[in-house]
Order: sequence, then C-alpha cells, then structure tokens
Amino acid sequence: MNKKPTRREYADPGPQSARIVRGFRRLTALAGAAAITASLVLVSVTPAAADTAPLNPADPATPETVSADALPTVQIDGVVWQQVAVGNTVYVAGEFTKARPAGAAPGTNTVTRNNILAYNLTTGELISSFAPSLNAQAKAITASPDGTRIYVGGTFTQVNGVNAYRIAALNPTTGELINSFKPAPNSKVSAIAATNTTVYFGGVFSSVGSTSRSRLASVNASDGKLTSWAPTANGAVTAMAMSPDQSRIAVGGAFTTLNNSGNPGYGLGQVSAANGALLPFAVNSVVRDAGSAGAITSLTAGDDVVYGSGYDYGGGANFEGSFAAKWDGGAIKWLEDCHGDTYGVAPLDGAVYTAGHAHMCTNIGGFPEVTPRRFQRGLAFSEEATQKITRERGSYVNFEGKPAPSLQTWFPDIEAGSYTGKTQGPWTVATAPGYVLMGGEFPKVNGKPQQGLVRFATKDRAPNRLGPQDASSESLPTVKDTGKGGATVTWKTNMDQDNQNLTYRVIRDGNIAAPVHTVTEASTFWQRPSLTFTDTGLSSGAHTYRIFVTDPFGNELATNAVSVNVTGGGQVNTAPIAAFTATTAGLTVNVNGSGSTDPGGSIAGYAWDLGDGSTATGATASRTYAAPGTYTVSLTVTDNGGAANTLRRAVTVGSPTVPPPPAGTLARDTFARTVSGGWGTADAGGRWTVVGTAGNYSVGSGAGSMLVNAGGSAVAQLNSVSATDARTSFSVVVDKKPNGGGLKVLGIGRRIAGAGEYRGGVSITSAGAVNFSLTKVLGSAESSLKSASVPGLALAPGEQLNVLVRVSGVSPTTVEAKAWKAGTAEPSGWQVTATDSSAGLQAAGGVGIYSYLSGTATVGPILLSIRSFSAQ
Repeated sequence: MNKKPTRREYADPGPQSARIVRGFRRLTALAGAAAITASLVLVSVTPAAADTAPLNPADPATPETVSADALPTVQIDGVVWQQVAVGNTVYVAGEFTKARPAGAAPGTNTVTRNNILAYNLTTGELISSFAPSLNAQAKAITASPDGTRIYVGGTFTQVNGVNAYRIAALNPTTGELINSFKPAPNSKVSAIAATNTTVYFGGVFSSVGSTSRSRLASVNASDGKLTSWAPTANGAVTAMAMSPDQSRIAVGGAFTTLNNSGNPGYGLGQVSAANGALLPFAVNSVVRDAGSAGAITSLTAGDDVVYGSGYDYGGGANFEGSFAAKWDGGAIKWLEDCHGDTYGVAPLDGAVYTAGHAHMCTNIGGFPEVTPRRFQRGLAFSEEATQKITRERGSYVNFEGKPAPSLQTWFPDIEAGSYTGKTQGPWTVATAPGYVLMGGEFPKVNGKPQQGLVRFATKDRAPNRLGPQDASSESLPTVKDTGKGGATVTWKTNMDQDNQNLTYRVIRDGNIAAPVHTVTEASTFWQRPSLTFTDTGLSSGAHTYRIFVTDPFGNELATNAVSVNVTGGGQVNTAPIAAFTATTAGLTVNVNGSGSTDPGGSIAGYAWDLGDGSTATGATASRTYAAPGTYTVSLTVTDNGGAANTLRRAVTVGSPTVPPPPAGTLARDTFARTVSGGWGTADAGGRWTVVGTAGNYSVGSGAGSMLVNAGGSAVAQLNSVSATDARTSFSVVVDKKPNGGGLKVLGIGRRIAGAGEYRGGVSITSAGAVNFSLTKVLGSAESSLKSASVPGLALAPGEQLNVLVRVSGVSPTTVEAKAWKAGTAEPSGWQVTATDSSAGLQAAGGVGIYSYLSGTATVGPILLSIRSFSAQ
C-alpha cells in the first residue's frame, strides 16, 4: 500500500484542507474517479508537431520556445474539462453558463454559453456564430479528422432543446445538432476518439440504446448506429487516444480490468480499433493507477508514442505524473514522477506540457518540496528522454532507473479556483501550432484575472513581457571593501518564469552606459547561485554598485544602489568610449571618430586599422581600397590617463557588375551589393522578404548575412518565385560553433503562403557534426520528414558548406538533399530522401533560407553568411 499520510493533494495548505480531501475521496469512491476526467484529444487536422532540432545529450534541455506570458482569452464562470483545436478555432467543453471577454470582471459583459463554446485561436476572442446549448456538463470534446464535425460527450440529455443523450455531433460552424447521430448511452461519456467513419467513446455507461456495452462502445459516424466493437472495462473510462494510423486505441481510467485483464488493463491498456481485442501495452506493468484511489486522467496521441497522465492517492495506485509509451507494444519512452497529480499532457515543438499541481520534482533534477507547499500547475518537459529517475527518498513508489525527460524553464503562475471545491487550477492542456492552451477553474494567471481559459504562445509571437521576478531585498548586492583599492560585489542570481539564462551587469557609481562587469548565468526559482565580482583600481572614498538583470527579450530589473567606502585606492581612470561613422563612395571610405568620448578626462589619441593592412591616426581618416568587398575597420581611442577602448565595424565598398543568370533559373543571388536592414533584391527572383528584426540582416562582400539568436530563427524568402520543382542550392559559413541543441540551416524548396513549406538542409551539433534534416511546416508547426547523420562530415567556424535541396512533384512530393564541404567533390547522388502528400503543400511555391538556433545555446547570436544562392 502506497500510504502517504502527510499529503494534501487536493487542497492548498489551510484550515479547510481535511474537509476538502475527505470530500474528494468520497466523490472518487462513488464515481470511480470519473469526476476528475481531464483527458486531451488532438485532431489530425492541426497536428502539434515536434521540434526537429537535434538533442545534445550533454545539454539535454530542448528549446524553450513557449512564453509563460498569458495571452488574453475569453473567460467562463465555471470549469473547463477539455479543449480541441481545429484550424484557427478552439472548441471548449465544461460546466459553465456564461462567457465574457478577457479583462471583464466576473458577472460583467457576459453572454450565455451553456457548457460549450468556441474561440479564435490567434485572438482568444469568443466566436459568436458557434453557440449550441447543452443542458448539463460536457466532459469530452473532439473533432472528426476532416474537421467537418465536432463530437461532444458528458452528462447532458439535450442539445439546443432537442433530446441528445450524453454524446452528440455538431456542425463546427453553426453548432447545430446533427440529428442523424444519436447513439444514446445510458450514462456519462467522458472520452471520445474518432475517425471520419467511426466514433469511439468511453465513460461509465452500461448500455447504448438497448444493447449492453460495458463503458466502451463505437458507432457509425453516418447514422450513430452501434457497431460490433465491444471491449469491456469494469470501472470508469476517463481517457482515450487513437494511434496516427487509426489501428489502435489507448484507454485509460479507474477500471481494474480491461477485457478481463489486469495487466495490461489496470487503469491503462490498448485495444484494436478493428475488433476491440486487447493489445500488448508494457507501460501498464509499471504505471498502475486504478480503483478508488487512482486513475489515468488523460491520453494524447503523438507520432510514435502515446502520452498519458495519472494520479494516485493511497492503496491501489502508484503513479502521479506523466509518461510517454510506444504505440507498438507500449514500451516506456520516459516517465516523469513529479509529485502532485497530473490531469493533462500535450506535446508541442520539442517539449511536452502538463496540467496538474506538482509540488516536488527532485527525482528528475527539478524543484524540491517546500513548506508551505508551492504548487506548479503548468510544467514543461523535454520531448526526449535525457536522464534516469533517481531514488525516491519519501514514501512514494520508487521509479529509480527509469528513463526520464528534463524539466524545462516554463513556470506560469496559475492560481487555484473554487468552483469544483477541489482547490485546483488547470484540469486540461491542449496544443495547437504556436500555442499551449489550458483550461480549468483558475481565476488568475500570473497574478492577473483570467478565469477558466488561457493561451500561451511561442516566443516568436508572444509579447514576452515576463522578465526577472525578484525585486526584493534578497537580490541586493553585498559589497565589501578589499582594503587595496578594490571592492568585492556579491549578489544572488534572479529567477524568470520562462528563461533560464539571465544577463547581469554590474554598474558602478551610476554609470549605466559603461558596466564594469557583465556575465550570463543560468538560474531557476529553486536554484539561484550567487555570483561574485571584484572591482579593482578604485579611488579611495565612497562608491555605489547596482545590479541590472536582463532576460533575452530585454526585460530588465535593477536593484537599488549599495554604497561602500573603498580604502587604499588611488584615482580611478574611467576608460573612454570609442565611436565612429563611415561613409562610402565607390571604393573609398571616409571615417570620423570625433564622436568618441571620455567620461573622466579627454581623448589623447586615435588609431585606425582600416582592414586591408593600412592604418591611420587622427580623428578622421580616408582609404581607397584596391577591390570591392567588406572590410573590418577598427578605431582605438586612448585617453589622457592611458586607458583605451576599441570599436570595430564592417564596411562594404564597391559594387561590381553582375552577369545575367543562365536560362531556366528561378532565382539566383551572388549578393554583389551592399544592403543593411534586409537583403534587398536578388539578381533573379525578385525582392527578398526577411522575417523578424531587419537589423539582423545585411548584404556585402558576396554574402547575405543573418544573425540568429538562441531560441530564435532567421528567415529570408523569395516569394515571387512559384514552382513545384525547385533545386535550391546555397553555401553557408558560420562565425562560431553552436552549443546546446545545435543550429539548423535549411533551404526552403517550396513555400505556399498561408499553408506551409518544405525545407531541407543540415543541422550542426555542438561538436560540429553535420546531420541532414528534411522537414515540413503546416501552419506554423514544423515536423520531421526524415533526419540522418552525415558520417565523417564536420564543420568548423569559417569553413564553407555547400547544400543542395530538391523539392519536386505533387501527391506525393519528394524532398531530397546533399551536402559537402567546399573544396571536396559533390556527392553523385542524393544522400537523404523523403516523400509527403500533406494537403495544402501540393502546389507551386517560393524558395528561401531558414535557420534556427537552439534555445539552450549560450553562444548566440551566431552570424551566418549565405553565399551563391540559386534555385533552378
């Protein structure tokens, strides 16, 4: 018996804890745990695809691409049990009667929505045209794969005033009841999985119509008539998920047998979608959640795995957390046994998101238990297993040695609600391209009113307003006099809800423009190491120090100034600040450094290095170069105290004549021009469109340059090109080796605006190894078509890699690639090939370049130089 007398899983610490826990245990005993159903369904119309960036075992965290900054979303007055996204619409099932806009106080500006609603994925606004009415709560919601129907299940008996018992099919646009579909189970429906022809559902019913069915059944989508599919469960079914090939259905709940088997079948199992026969499911030998004190709460389909979550509260159950298991056979991919029950799990872009109330994750290297308990109601984990679970030190079941993911830095603050009386926040999590969606009974998110529904977006579309959190006196620096004209500054690192790496600037005597020390350090809310810096060469007397901490998006927090009296010092000489302008005409550059300054004195000398071996002195200089190109010009200024400072800038001169491209060329660019703030117009193919900050792009010296920051992408597109068959070639040089999860550089072989694109190229690991990556993008979600290593091929900074990608044909489309170092022979054949027939991508499209640097990289930004681009 897994007895844990000190736990209070269903209440925050407080005088009402015992009453709430007793009430919950009584409720689950009566309802077989069906009351906590929070299963999740993803529809294949809008798959949430995994990030294809390689995972570096030495740096296991996957890119943290989702912001913890909550986006305004329609609110409800009750509880949300489940959501599903279809295209740009999110359908919501729960127990509520009113909806109101984001920001509206409870009871104000409301409209009627009885237990079901829909909202716009990208704006969060209520969709007024979809307003069906259910006369009781909805527990489950999904869509047909073709998106033409919404299926909803629960305890209701009427839809829009018409009898429809506990499961119904709705028009996804109008919400009208589809009268040909009325299966009529005799009790609650808590889970639904659907193909275009068959609807599978589970709950606590014992019959459908007049035919016996023990908590699992399927019906024809066309007429709602019962099929012969009839697996049996002896307790509540709370979750179902269908494999991508529609051959298997994973089933979860509080049952202790499935088809009369207890292993698999103890709260978790897998059956054939064709005949309901039990299939092997090895994870059930480890995860044993069933009966009156445990259950599987959600199941979500991934490409090759099924994700699940569960809870336990004493004897008869053993696991709380989430897991990933192979569809074929159920082998465990990973477990995360963070203590605190989990109700929903969903993958997106290389991470897996959960909803629950975790309060300890030390077994996988995460946050510890504290008193009073701190509940993290939304968590994220790496999609891949990166470590092993360590030994359990408390009274919980020991899963030591099992594969585990890594906890990510994503910690939204979701407040517990009171609607269900169970003191919970989110009950479900879903994902859609670019978004993580949570639903439940929470009243606030990140301290701001936001009831029942909330969206979180990937950082490329989020406002990213959340910065360092701790503004308390705990973050003030401690400054001590060294007695030798110096001061030692010590401070505690800060914490951020969605960024682990923060940058700290030490400011002396209020001189914000000239930090005396800058350092980037990783920290989390439970691991905040102290940093120390010793400042030397100070004058005797009073000095002040402040710490400015900044996240990667520029959100900044500064401490108050702390004073110290320095002894044994002399007069401080503050270094000068170099600055210069450069103007070009033909092959000549004129530079002017008279804008350089010295805060504590005067500029005594100017020394120029003009980038071609020539030098000059004085505040101004001029140079006529022998050939067009980009030259690095540097100015070193020295002040009257001997301190110096250097500034370097790239200067491009000349514009040689470009010959016309050969016949049959779709696009070509030799980059033989000078452009800043973009890439200008290609030699053939039209004007380049760049994505993101224009200042990260420039052209000069025969290369198109793009800066790619950690966790971000850089993209250049030729949208005026349109072809179904394109051989896209380019050469790339990087200025430094990536670390973390590596760097991707892909050619866009077919881009269809508003639909997606095919990409092919290489990923470069932290060791410099080159791997192939062929991907597709649907909407904004990238998924892998194929990846492969390139034996013996490695790339060092400054070395040129040639890449050739071909995208050809329709239904199917073939994507192929090859890569080789400059100076070596081009491979005779394609080195990696994949095919795909995704609807929406089987048409002509444009070409371009896409790059992405892992969010765990600390060397960014990386400068990419793209040379000799062409598409034929």
